Amino acid sequence: MRRPPSLLAFCCAASLAAAVPASAQPSPAPAVSLSASLAPRIAEIEAMLPETPQTFAPSFDNRAAWDKLAADAEFRDATVRRADAMLAQPIPQVTDAEWDEAIRTRERKVEKVLDQRRNRLAVFMLAEGMTNQGKYVPAILKEIETICGEKSWIFPSHQYFTGSNDLGSAMTSWSLATALGMLGDRMPESQRRAVKENISRRVIAPYLAQSRDASLKKDWWRTNENNWNAVVHAGIVGSALTTVDSRAERAEVLAAALSETPTYLAGFASDGYSHEGMGYWKYGFGHFILMAETVYAATGGKIDLLQDPVARKLAEFPLRFEVAPGIYPAFGDCQLYEQQPNWIYNLLSARFGIGLPTRRSLTLDGTFYNFLYAWGVNLGFDAEAAAAARTAAPRPLRDWFEKNQILVARSAPGGAPALGVAIKGGNNGVAHSHNDLGQFVVTVNGKLILTDPGMMDVGGQIYGPTRYQSAINNSFGHSVPVVDGKLQGNGSNFAAQVLDTAFTDQLDTVTYNLRGGYEVPGLGELTRRLDFNREAGSITVTDHVKSDKPIAFGTGLSTYGEAREESPGVWVVTRDGQSLRVAISAGGAPFTVTFEPLKDKSRFGQVYRLGITLNESSADSTITTVLTPAS
Repeated sequence: MRRPPSLLAFCCAASLAAAVPASAQPSPAPAVSLSASLAPRIAEIEAMLPETPQTFAPSFDNRAAWDKLAADAEFRDATVRRADAMLAQPIPQVTDAEWDEAIRTRERKVEKVLDQRRNRLAVFMLAEGMTNQGKYVPAILKEIETICGEKSWIFPSHQYFTGSNDLGSAMTSWSLATALGMLGDRMPESQRRAVKENISRRVIAPYLAQSRDASLKKDWWRTNENNWNAVVHAGIVGSALTTVDSRAERAEVLAAALSETPTYLAGFASDGYSHEGMGYWKYGFGHFILMAETVYAATGGKIDLLQDPVARKLAEFPLRFEVAPGIYPAFGDCQLYEQQPNWIYNLLSARFGIGLPTRRSLTLDGTFYNFLYAWGVNLGFDAEAAAAARTAAPRPLRDWFEKNQILVARSAPGGAPALGVAIKGGNNGVAHSHNDLGQFVVTVNGKLILTDPGMMDVGGQIYGPTRYQSAINNSFGHSVPVVDGKLQGNGSNFAAQVLDTAFTDQLDTVTYNLRGGYEVPGLGELTRRLDFNREAGSITVTDHVKSDKPIAFGTGLSTYGEAREESPGVWVVTRDGQSLRVAISAGGAPFTVTFEPLKDKSRFGQVYRLGITLNESSADSTITTVLTPAS
């Protein structure tokens, strides 16, 4: 085994180096910039690109695309009504003092105003595109002028930790670039030049400067695994391909992005699980898809980012993570319910033929509504390819994300009543995670009964130093054990282990070792076993603890519903017209059950906890809950 050099060796080497005259020491090799290292690839890509920049989005003169959108009379009429109402309202304003205060406090009130401006731009653009009467063009031009006059396109709350670009600058840039293509000669040439100058100065030039100068520190997101990598790169690539006159510079931007976005894909395990949840899958991977379609069009199909095997796995994530139709476990900082992104499903079904449940959707879900570029890519998508999307195949009874220790199990098709369950292991240190090893959710007939709290109320300290003081984020607000009065620890060192799995058409079983989630002296064993018996129509959760001394032990069940005691040890939890019977036992040991609201609220309302606590401490305890649908 090779031993590391000793401290003395390091000291001696340093002394010897100091003794040698500087002129005699070899000069360090100059660092090579990213652009220089990519020179052959840049030349290759340049040959694929058109002579002039082009937008993927259909212009207002392309009436076929806009008339198809306008054919949805309900959407068209609602958009026009919103646009007309906004015409009578002033553009939301932000003072310099408010901007500076937002940077200092990282409070997001100013960002809501910025979001309103981008929403107004999207609504005006959609209304004008569908009506094509020039009515909304003056408001569009004024909105764009206001956005170009903003002190920064980087969100105030991001300015303390990001450099030249962030989510805000990239999304703003690409939306304005898309507006140029949609408007065509409806925008005065002087304003068109001003918009392109803003995009270049604020977004493209800083990105290229970091790529060209090895001495400049690169923005952290460029080689990070989370959704920022996909979102910001997509905005910069989309902006460059749409507005940069130099074909060589467009190729340079694209080559740099293609060398750095694989880090985003590498952040996903080989099982295809998105540890940031369904919402961030839509946001992050959705932007990757938008970038992929834009690059595919710009290079005449020569570069297809969706051919990456990991991209195929990620495309299947919504199918595999769905515990009941349209319901995804809200593990971590997620929405309780996610609006179905049918337009994304449509693109993926057309590209992969994976049978995502979808129909051709020309309208976007709420996540993307304000993003003008997303409307552009969706409206410009090949309708014939979309029409080839296959119908959804029957889902398997379960999906097991082995690398992330997550089981999603469903009743057999046609089974009544229909049960669904999802349970997780993993660790408490992934992005946007809660302290929730062993957390599970249960659906009855397509309704979410036992749930994850999801994201905490936006007014709270979502990511600050007090994050895990909130029961929404710590383990008390989740359906997991409390051991000797202790909650789970935070960080990647607090992790679960999978002890056993067994999957059949009749019974799915997974057993976790949760010992690593708690700092409890003398704790010897802590396991959670989940059995999903399809034939019996039941879910059984068994928690077992052993320690070298008697300790307190309990667990809890989280819900947004109501609970009542049906009989001693038997409770019924009801929500959305469906009920789940919870039969509790502890091997004869006495226990107390309480039903109480959490003191902290989530973004989706009041969370309640059905707490189960053994009355006496013990060195060997078991709590079993049997869950069955109730009339």
